[in-house]
Amino acid sequence: MSTILVTGGAGFIGSHLAEALMRRGHAVVVLDDLSGGFADNLGDTVVLVRGSILDVELLSRLFAEHAFDYVYHLAAYAAEGLSHFIKRFNYTNNVVGSV
Repeated sequence: MSTILVTGGAGFIGSHLAEALMRRGHAVVVLDDLSGGFADNLGDTVVLVRGSILDVELLSRLFAEHAFDYVYHLAAYAAEGLSHFIKRFNYTNNVVGSV
């Protein structure tokens, strides 16, 4: 089967996706900084890498090590509109991190 990276995979949606992919026989690696998710949301067979989508060295190492077939990018912060700081923070993590 495929090797799949799920960013934000320890959150509610990501953990359910990771579980569904595992049930279908895929190898799943989750990248999450655990700021909004929990390691306990993941099963024992999911590889959890704690880190940021902004860490280019970590991402390069993960892609070299696992040769992912697919990436599900679910890492994002919410809370838009609370302040200019939050907007800048969300932009950096949600937009720049996606690039």
